[in-house]
This record gives sequence, C-alpha cells and structure tokens, in this order.
Amino acid sequence: MISGFELKGLKELGYYTKWKLIEVENRKQILTDHIEIDIIELPKIHNGNAEKEDALLEWLYFLENPDSEGVKRIVEKNDGVKKAKEKLEEISNDEIMQRLADWKEAAERDEMSVRSMAMRRGLEEGREKGLEEGRKEGRKEGRKEGRKKGLEEGRKEGIEEGKKEGRKEGREEGREEGIKEGKKKAIYEIARKMKNKDADIEYIMEMTGLTKEEIEKL
Repeated sequence: MISGFELKGLKELGYYTKWKLIEVENRKQILTDHIEIDIIELPKIHNGNAEKEDALLEWLYFLENPDSEGVKRIVEKNDGVKKAKEKLEEISNDEIMQRLADWKEAAERDEMSVRSMAMRRGLEEGREKGLEEGRKEGRKEGRKEGRKKGLEEGRKEGIEEGKKEGRKEGREEGREEGIKEGKKKAIYEIARKMKNKDADIEYIMEMTGLTKEEIEKL
C-alpha cells in the first residue's frame, strides 16, 4: 500500500514497513508467511533517515514527482527510471491527443445537442402557436356552425311552440265563439217562444236585445 500521507501510529517507523498477521493475545505466533502487507509512506522519503542510494527510494521519487530535479539526476544513472519516464511522457502525449480528440467530439456533440434542442424548442413553439391558432379558428367555425344549428333548432322549436300557442289561442277563440253562438241561439229561442205567445215586439226587443228585423224573421 502506498500512502500520500503519514499514517497514524507509524510516526517512529521508516517510510517502508512490512507487516504480518499475528495472534492478538500473545502477539508472537504469525498466522502465515503467505500474507504480508507492505506500507510505503511517501512523505517520509524526504526524511534524513532515508537511504539516498536506495533503488526503491529512486522509484518512489519518480512516483511522487516524475518532473522533479531529483528525478532528472536519477535518470542519468538509472536506466529503468529513465525508460519509465520516457514511457510516461509518451503516454502523457498520447493522453493529451486523446483528450483533445475527446474534447472535439464532446464539442461536436454539444453543438448537435444545442441544435437538436433548438429544433425541438422551435417545433414545440410552432406546435403551441398552431394549436392556439387552431383553437381560435375552431371556436370561430364552431360559433358559426353552432349559430346555424341553433337557428335551425330554434326555428323548429319556435314552430312547435307556435303551433301549441296557435292551438291554444284557436281553442280559446273557438270557445268564445261557441259561447257567443250558444247565447245567440238561446236568445233567438226565447224570442221565438215570446213571439209565439203573441208578446209585444217592443217588449221582446227590450228583453232579448234583438232588432225588430231579427224578431220578424223568427
């Protein structure tokens, strides 16, 4: 395990320590030699206790900062570190080119996304505008059609109501005419009977309201 900070409880130990699994109670018996934990604390490699010519230490300097002045001196005498630094630079250059390509692709995707969003927004706005215009035209046509149907239905209803009112008025008028006719016939009958009894014409006129000519025709 490589740590970028000093671990708690290991302050007095060196930058590189090895650990085994032991029994907790007596702390003497090791469980197995096949399990070992190696811990490297990078901040400690700069302590005066670190061996300057240690090969592991040179690699740790490289791991900590490949571009440091110390690593530049190390690559002059350590071919392994030199090759690793060259390989890292190749990878870094490839990574830069890859990132540039990724950025370009992302920018193209973003541009397409913006266009697509603008198109969708335009389509949505056009749809909303079309719907509103359609509603207005629909209401206008609906009012026109509704007025036409309403007039037709109103005309039919008016005719039916007119027929009902006409029949009612006709019945009323007929009733009144019938009553008048019945009264008139009754008066004529009374006048005829009075005339047959040789009643005076003037008296009959006074009692029935008929004219002399009407009484004489009886």
